Amino acid sequence: LEEDRHGLLAAAQEAGARAEEAERMRAEAVAALSHDHTDMAAALDKLQKAEQLASTERARADSAEASAARAERRAEEAAEEAVADRARLRREAESAADMLA
Repeated sequence: LEEDRHGLLAAAQEAGARAEEAERMRAEAVAALSHDHTDMAAALDKLQKAEQLASTERARADSAEASAARAERRAEEAAEEAVADRARLRREAESAADMLA
């Protein structure tokens, strides 16, 4: 679970980096529009692609973060169960020892 959590967090960071790159591309496209009206169609296309990429990467980052949170909750639950099992086994061992004594 810890390995899955780390992998999901890494995926979320990677998706965030890609979203930042897409945002940079969008900013460049906006700058191109304000400076060069003759390339407006190409810049608009670039802007649309960048916005679509940013949206997709934000969704991937959100999904990866949610998966990491679920994995962390499962790990915490498993740890709590292990502690409870250990306590139960200790009580059972003590009870068995008392019965043998």
